[in-house]
Amino acid sequence: MRLNQFLDTSNELLIFKNRHGFKLVNSEKKHLKLDSFYDTGFTVADILQLPFNASFSTPEVVIQRINMQAAATLDFISTEDAIGRNISHVVQPKSAELIIQHNQSALERNQIQMFEEDIFRKDNLSLHRLSFYSPLYGNDEKIIGLFGCTIVIGHQPIDISLAKLASLGFSDSFKRLNNHLLPGSYLCGVYFTKREKQILHYLVRGFTAKNIARTINLSVRTIEDYLGNMKNKLNVSTKGELISKVMDTLLPNNLNN
Repeated sequence: MRLNQFLDTSNELLIFKNRHGFKLVNSEKKHLKLDSFYDTGFTVADILQLPFNASFSTPEVVIQRINMQAAATLDFISTEDAIGRNISHVVQPKSAELIIQHNQSALERNQIQMFEEDIFRKDNLSLHRLSFYSPLYGNDEKIIGLFGCTIVIGHQPIDISLAKLASLGFSDSFKRLNNHLLPGSYLCGVYFTKREKQILHYLVRGFTAKNIARTINLSVRTIEDYLGNMKNKLNVSTKGELISKVMDTLLPNNLNN
């Protein structure tokens, strides 16, 4: 079922940012004083070309615009197919409930919110995501919608994507979350998500993929997907090499010294 709601997300609209969220501005009005908002230098068309998922939706989380990356990872037939639908069309009920809850948190708190999410599509494919949800304001400073940006871990380049998000003005939200830049942390110079750190915790203690899956209530396939992504991040080919590289980083001193 498609819901007949409309939010103007024309390509030429400019993206303005303040501490709390974003505003879409007609280019003819960009020289006007816009209170605390400032021009990010991006247009809607620019946003839709970024290397991660991007979407604009109504306060009821009905999709109004979505880029190709988001349509593909969420398993919409096309970007046009997503318009007028909500997320429950393509993900399992609990995942839809979680995403809607996170979007509503941004609206209720009236500020950008950042979450790590484990999402399951209707075809059972799992997606581990780092998602940013932001209020979208109209000319009267009232909230008219939501602007969402999501990095799908293992599918999209996290370092490049974070740099783009920072240039858009999301860097303040990095710092607000538990006083850390990100929910996860860097290891061997590479970013690992909170979930990846959890899996590494058990891996270096001798847990098998099956044991880890049982312990944290995920499928064995999902754990193997995480392990494969982490091996790629550290440029190793086996679990043994992954454990060795992680332990070499964690040990405070080289035992040969």
